[in-house]
Amino acid sequence: MSFSPPSGQTPTTITRLTITLTKRIEHGDQGASNLANYSLVLLDQNDNRILFAGDTGNLVPHLTAQETTQLQSFMDTLYNRAVTQIIGE
Repeated sequence: MSFSPPSGQTPTTITRLTITLTKRIEHGDQGASNLANYSLVLLDQNDNRILFAGDTGNLVPHLTAQETTQLQSFMDTLYNRAVTQIIGE
Protein backbone atom coordinates (compact mmCIF):
# COMPACT_ATOMS: atom_id res chain seq x y z
CA MET A 1 0.00 0.00 0.00
CA SER A 2 1.34 3.42 -0.82
CA PHE A 3 0.99 6.61 1.20
CA SER A 4 -1.68 8.89 -0.33
CA PRO A 5 -0.69 12.52 -0.81
CA PRO A 6 -3.05 15.30 0.24
CA SER A 7 -5.08 17.20 -2.33
CA GLY A 8 -5.44 20.97 -2.72
CA GLN A 9 -1.98 21.83 -1.40
CA THR A 10 1.41 20.91 -2.78
CA PRO A 11 3.49 19.00 -0.21
CA THR A 12 7.13 20.04 -0.34
CA THR A 13 8.66 18.86 2.94
CA ILE A 14 8.15 16.13 5.50
CA THR A 15 9.45 17.74 8.68
CA ARG A 16 8.77 14.85 11.03
CA LEU A 17 8.01 11.15 10.84
CA THR A 18 7.11 9.57 14.17
CA ILE A 19 6.84 5.81 14.59
CA THR A 20 5.20 4.45 17.74
CA LEU A 21 5.65 0.77 18.57
CA THR A 22 3.35 -0.89 21.10
CA LYS A 23 3.69 -4.46 22.34
CA ARG A 24 0.86 -5.69 24.51
CA ILE A 25 1.40 -8.91 26.41
CA GLU A 26 -1.51 -11.21 27.15
CA HIS A 27 -2.62 -10.51 30.70
CA GLY A 28 -5.92 -11.60 32.22
CA ASP A 29 -8.60 -11.12 29.58
CA GLN A 30 -6.42 -8.70 27.60
CA GLY A 31 -5.09 -10.30 24.41
CA ALA A 32 -1.57 -9.90 23.08
CA SER A 33 -0.86 -7.59 20.14
CA ASN A 34 1.89 -5.71 18.35
CA LEU A 35 1.05 -2.28 16.94
CA ALA A 36 3.06 0.09 14.77
CA ASN A 37 1.62 3.53 14.04
CA TYR A 38 3.03 6.49 12.18
CA SER A 39 2.47 10.23 12.14
CA LEU A 40 3.72 12.63 9.44
CA VAL A 41 4.12 16.39 9.56
CA LEU A 42 4.00 17.83 6.04
CA LEU A 43 4.54 21.40 4.91
CA ASP A 44 3.38 22.98 1.68
CA GLN A 45 5.23 25.38 -0.60
CA ASN A 46 4.39 28.25 1.82
CA ASP A 47 5.63 26.34 4.90
CA ASN A 48 2.06 25.82 6.11
CA ARG A 49 1.26 22.51 7.75
CA ILE A 50 -0.87 20.19 5.65
CA LEU A 51 -3.44 18.11 7.51
CA PHE A 52 -4.89 15.18 5.58
CA ALA A 53 -6.49 11.81 6.20
CA GLY A 54 -3.25 9.88 5.65
CA ASP A 55 -1.02 11.88 8.00
CA THR A 56 -1.46 9.28 10.77
CA GLY A 57 -2.28 5.62 10.71
CA ASN A 58 -1.27 2.00 10.92
CA LEU A 59 2.25 1.49 9.57
CA VAL A 60 1.92 -2.26 8.90
CA PRO A 61 0.02 -2.01 5.56
CA HIS A 62 2.93 0.07 4.23
CA LEU A 63 5.51 -2.63 5.06
CA THR A 64 6.58 -5.66 3.10
CA ALA A 65 6.14 -9.10 4.67
CA GLN A 66 9.88 -9.18 5.41
CA GLU A 67 9.80 -5.74 7.05
CA THR A 68 6.83 -6.81 9.19
CA THR A 69 8.69 -9.93 10.33
CA GLN A 70 11.81 -7.88 11.14
CA LEU A 71 9.75 -5.32 13.04
CA GLN A 72 8.06 -8.03 15.13
CA SER A 73 11.45 -9.57 15.88
CA PHE A 74 12.84 -6.16 16.88
CA MET A 75 9.89 -5.57 19.21
CA ASP A 76 10.31 -9.03 20.78
CA THR A 77 14.03 -8.39 21.33
CA LEU A 78 13.38 -5.04 23.02
CA TYR A 79 10.64 -6.52 25.18
CA ASN A 80 12.83 -9.43 26.29
CA ARG A 81 15.68 -7.03 27.08
CA ALA A 82 13.36 -4.87 29.18
CA VAL A 83 12.10 -7.91 31.09
CA THR A 84 15.66 -9.06 31.75
CA GLN A 85 16.96 -5.65 32.79
CA ILE A 86 13.97 -4.40 34.75
CA ILE A 87 12.30 -7.49 36.17
CA GLY A 88 15.40 -9.66 36.26
CA GLU A 89 13.96 -12.74 34.60
